[in-house]
Amino acid sequence: MDREKQQVNFVSKKVWNHSQRRVQGASEHAISGYSIASGVDERRSPTKHVLTLALASALAIGAGIASPNAFAQTVNPAVNYGTGSLGFVPERNQVKFPTIANTRNAKAAAAAVKSLGAGNAVYDALVVLDDFTAANGFDQLQDDIHASTRTAILENDRYVRDAIGAHLVGVASADGHAGTSQGGFNAWTSAWGRSGSYGSDGNAADVDTKGSGLVLGADLSVGNNARIGAVLGQGQGTARSDSPNTSAHHVDTYAGLYGDAKVGAVRVQGGAVYGWQKVNAARTVNFGAINDTANSRYNTHTAQAFIDASYEFTFDRDTIAPFLTVAYDRISTDDVHEQGSVAALNVSGNDAALTISTLGARGMFTLDERGGVRGTINVGWQHASGDITPVANARFTTGGDAFNVSGAPVAQNAAVVSGGVGIDLTPAVTIEGTYGGQFGGHMTDQYLRVGATWRF
Repeated sequence: MDREKQQVNFVSKKVWNHSQRRVQGASEHAISGYSIASGVDERRSPTKHVLTLALASALAIGAGIASPNAFAQTVNPAVNYGTGSLGFVPERNQVKFPTIANTRNAKAAAAAVKSLGAGNAVYDALVVLDDFTAANGFDQLQDDIHASTRTAILENDRYVRDAIGAHLVGVASADGHAGTSQGGFNAWTSAWGRSGSYGSDGNAADVDTKGSGLVLGADLSVGNNARIGAVLGQGQGTARSDSPNTSAHHVDTYAGLYGDAKVGAVRVQGGAVYGWQKVNAARTVNFGAINDTANSRYNTHTAQAFIDASYEFTFDRDTIAPFLTVAYDRISTDDVHEQGSVAALNVSGNDAALTISTLGARGMFTLDERGGVRGTINVGWQHASGDITPVANARFTTGGDAFNVSGAPVAQNAAVVSGGVGIDLTPAVTIEGTYGGQFGGHMTDQYLRVGATWRF
């Protein structure tokens, strides 16, 4: 069995030995639930130590002191009369680190801690803890925030293509052509704020996400039934977990192209957007003798493309259009190097990709006599495939084995709904507002979006 020796640091305190003889300069130290004391007997040599009744009894029967630690079976006293010090040697029991952990992520981190071995600050801090505290420590070491941040970034990406789509389907247009004047040029903008929650799947920690963004676009008509355009945008978002205490903040920059075309009742729209993200993450590590924060900065990149096909049924000035949208989004993450903690990790960069398909119907309705106020409703069912659950490969900066942890997964199936109103302020200016969300499994995500279109 492994044996880890720890020296007792004494605090001077007067005590009485079991024979009621006064002991001067006696010392006592509480170690994870038991007490050891020593001192100088007034009636004996100054270098001769006596022990309290509990310790003397233990020595008399040749047994150790029972340990409440998760990974120690007994504590065997060790007295050095020459130096006047008293130590103890915990006997490692057969309990393996991963058996104390509560989730697959935490078990993977626990196995990595075991590989660090005695003498490592993280190992030494954990090996003396009780079951509950050790399990909490493993939860803090699993570091799934870096994996969950990828889910948050991909969610923010969705709002860029949604803003393009809202413009293209004509939310802000009297004739359902997204404000396109015949042969004209259009400029538009859209801003959004969102809030989401990803409940635990039994492995990754709960994550709350928030985000916002702003895009500016412009498009030009090509003939009477098509157009092409470009878009630039900026966004930001956070991913946060309270247990363990971790967070990440990302700043996003976007650039892309889009277009649409209509042939009869069939409309086809699509676009491609590239994104750059800068991430700052922090992970609090607070158990046993460790109390610090692991910080990191790194970059990610996303590339997404989407296509939307619909068939429009027209009823007077109203339109109902069944649609199918397919989006592909790929994220590439740089290596992550945490700093500021003895439990800091290096996380390998990786690539992941999602394909998201949405089948539904959208309606556009005239709400006043002159057609200057219009309402929209979108209802659909969304299915995600590919790398639904993000995975991070990590290793402690001080060594040990590498281990994998999983983050909050993207919802594989979710209902998506939205509703909005567009108002023509003038023949050349339209504003619109939309509320929407997606709801599925362990996650919800809701947003508000406002926009404006100028026709030239």
